[in-house]
Amino acid sequence: MKAKQYLDPSPEITKSLLKLNKRKDFFVLDKKLEVQLKKFPNSSFLHNLKGSSLSNQNRLEESLKSFNLALESAKKPEVILNNIGVNEIKLNRFEEAVQTFYQAINLNSSYAEAHFNLAQALRKLKRTEEAISSFEEAIQASPKYAKAFLYKALALKNIGNFKEATIACKQALSIRPGYGI
Repeated sequence: MKAKQYLDPSPEITKSLLKLNKRKDFFVLDKKLEVQLKKFPNSSFLHNLKGSSLSNQNRLEESLKSFNLALESAKKPEVILNNIGVNEIKLNRFEEAVQTFYQAINLNSSYAEAHFNLAQALRKLKRTEEAISSFEEAIQASPKYAKAFLYKALALKNIGNFKEATIACKQALSIRPGYGI
């Protein structure tokens, strides 16, 4: 009988890696990820975490490689695609980011963060009306998404719709008082 092969490390190791990421201890995290990736080379979780760590260190091209490796075996590819899109924005590849976020949304139409990030990429491309629509999709998917209300308000202000911008801003503040101040 063949031993069961696991794609991911144990929950204890996973938890310790996530702690390092949260503390932004990237040097130690990268070393531990290297060890774990030798044991679990097909782990979407590990490749995604490595991509996140590299992105946080502004090593964006390397990060994209890790995210693409994560995509190969991802249980939730929309999450990985969203991460790739965020990196594309950081690299000023806004058109690519838009396409990547659309791919994520096609896999999960209620993925609020992908709608929000799509809106951000569209704003960078000066496609403000489309961005507002994407902010609204994010809000529809997650009605308490204060950040989406706030950025929708900014987009509305940018097109001169001050009344609607004020309403969206008040909605953000009703969810998260003091937000954006």
